[in-house]
Amino acid sequence: MQLTQFDRWLREKFIYRTHIYTMRLPESGVPSQVLIEELEESPTRRYRYRLIVNARRDLEALLAVLRKGNQMFATRVVEGNPWYKSIIAPKGKSFFFQLFWWAVVVVVAVMVIVVVVIVVVIIVLVVVVVVVAVVVVVVVVSVVLVIVVVVVAVVVLVVAVVVIVVVVVVVAVVVDIVVVVEGGT
Repeated sequence: MQLTQFDRWLREKFIYRTHIYTMRLPESGVPSQVLIEELEESPTRRYRYRLIVNARRDLEALLAVLRKGNQMFATRVVEGNPWYKSIIAPKGKSFFFQLFWWAVVVVVAVMVIVVVVIVVVIIVLVVVVVVVAVVVVVVVVSVVLVIVVVVVAVVVLVVAVVVIVVVVVVVAVVVDIVVVVEGGT
């Protein structure tokens, strides 16, 4: 996969180390962050010291000192092996694109969660509305039934009063008729 500029910067900043090989150390001007290793002597070795540089500014300063002292040197860029290498510099992959796709997955997951929550809220609202409607219908039907019962009770009471009045009137009339027939006052 093609690396982005961000990927190259990450590798340069955190993974790559510059090794500078030289026969002798410069007399002065070596930055304090430069690690100096003395190599074992052998007839096939051309250099005696390895200077390991991490930062670009230290590299530029050290190269300027070596050029100023007319020293012969060789540089090699090597990959370090820190514990986070597999995270920020995966082999054959771009950290930036992995980060991008993880961000896309997170955004999509959040959107799905939001949609699910909205759907659940809508379902709950519909259920609440249906339950309220059923309760209102039950209350209205109950009130209507109570009104009907009260009206029927009033009608029955009125009919009973009318019947009682009619019975009393009939009894009074019958009593009067009986009294008149018997010749009384």
